[in-house]
Amino acid sequence: MLNESTFAHDTAVERVPVPGSGERATIAFRANLSERWWVFKGPNGGYVAAVLTRAVLEASEGGSRRPRSVTIHYLARPRAGACEIEVTVEREGRTLTFTSVRLVQDGAVKALGLVVLGGDRGDAVEFQDVTMPVVPPPEECPTLADLAGTYVVPAEISARYEIRPALGEVPGSASGERALTGAWIRFTEPYVPDSLFVVAAADGMPPAVLTRHLHGSRLFGVPTVDLTIHLHEPLPLPQAGVGDWCFAVFRTKKSRAGLLDEDGEIWSRGGLLLAQSRQHALPQ
Repeated sequence: MLNESTFAHDTAVERVPVPGSGERATIAFRANLSERWWVFKGPNGGYVAAVLTRAVLEASEGGSRRPRSVTIHYLARPRAGACEIEVTVEREGRTLTFTSVRLVQDGAVKALGLVVLGGDRGDAVEFQDVTMPVVPPPEECPTLADLAGTYVVPAEISARYEIRPALGEVPGSASGERALTGAWIRFTEPYVPDSLFVVAAADGMPPAVLTRHLHGSRLFGVPTVDLTIHLHEPLPLPQAGVGDWCFAVFRTKKSRAGLLDEDGEIWSRGGLLLAQSRQHALPQ
């Protein structure tokens, strides 16, 4: 069952009838983009990804398959308010469902995505050859509010997340030799971390590039061009509770010709790698 919260309300979708269906089944929804998730001039990319992923889940009509891969391309900045979401089931196999999803507003496509749903295979090879960074627990870390003056987080999005930096340079400090940041993260409202939270959190923190010394350059925004999230664990975890923290790490390794990359990892507090992400962004 979805968590009851502002996030659940602001990612809600309502199914609407579609006349005619061609070879592939297309399912349409109405949604309302809320300014509560705005970053400067437009919606946070993780929020948009969560809305589209929720539409795909609703289109699966309560099936047992969960999001395994989410890729969203951000074609243009949507405005706050009503939009349409179109989900097309491109192929449904024995273990995976492949879907495409479009966010349409005022007759124009604003975001375009591919979402893969899948279940767990009992005969799958399983291992984890990476460990979570050793950092202080969230209770011992300052909040972004405690570090006021280092990075101006837009008021709307800052009210949605509680972020406690614990790795790398302070967000917005522009003092590090590397673009690296890590922090404990959760919603400010009571919430059990699920797949939609992980999708949103993959773009929910100040960009890693804002921790790096840029030799006199100053960035005012880093809008996402495309975002991919690979989700590894069934969520919520069996032992998950309301208000549980996740730990997120983001790194930027290359900025060139007007685009930069950002690689992310999202961990459970117990050290399970929940998801990995990668995005291209437009430093401005």
